[in-house]
Amino acid sequence: MLEVKTVTKRLKEFPLIKKMLKTDFPPAEQAPRVILMNKAKKSYTDFLAYYDNGIFVGFTYLITNKDITYLLYFAVCEDLRSKGYGAVILNYLHEKFKHNRIFLNIEEVKDGAPNPEQRIRRRNFYIKHGYESFNSFMSVRGESYEVLTYGGNVAVSEQKSIFKLLAGKALFPFIGFKLGQNRQ
Repeated sequence: MLEVKTVTKRLKEFPLIKKMLKTDFPPAEQAPRVILMNKAKKSYTDFLAYYDNGIFVGFTYLITNKDITYLLYFAVCEDLRSKGYGAVILNYLHEKFKHNRIFLNIEEVKDGAPNPEQRIRRRNFYIKHGYESFNSFMSVRGESYEVLTYGGNVAVSEQKSIFKLLAGKALFPFIGFKLGQNRQ
């Protein structure tokens, strides 16, 4: 059975989580850690670590606004991937946020991408677990992402409200988010 803990700087695995945030996500997806930790203290944020029989499995970082939850980060320890933990964590999140629509961004699957097999596997994983594409894409710092949702479509205006919570109203205009229903 999965054990879930809130991530704080005092968590024993925090150094590993910091490392995973840096190594498991492309630079364009890496939010400043100080912002993440400050936002993690807010009631609308769930920064969660997952354990199986005391062994650290991975973490998620989610932002919720009303009935919309954004899965910003989802990582499973490299040596534990393809062992079913990703599915177990997603099932936990689907139950925890059962009244919400959940959305996430994945690197767009496109010709010439530097890691096409990984992108296809990631997309297929989410589709297999009930996520859908509504032809919604976003761009951040020149990187293009496909938006996948669980539990129904999330309008561009709803996505924007989540990103404003994450970045803050003052910083949001400077982040360079481009959201839309067509490829950017």
